[in-house]
Amino acid sequence: MGTSTLTGHVPRHTLAYHMAFSGCSEEGIRQVLAHSTVRTTKVYLRERHGFSGSYELMKKFHEGMKKGS
Repeated sequence: MGTSTLTGHVPRHTLAYHMAFSGCSEEGIRQVLAHSTVRTTKVYLRERHGFSGSYELMKKFHEGMKKGS
């Protein structure tokens, strides 16, 4: 990533991604990102990161990948 693509939103996107991947609730992510509604957070996660709310499935996949390393 070059400095031309580094914006103030990059840390927010990164934090939201890691929180979702770690199994944090959409409401918890909403509070951290200070979105006014969880609807905004859901759109943000779905459009930016491809998360659909199936965090348990992603968490199991991630744990399986760690075991396979």
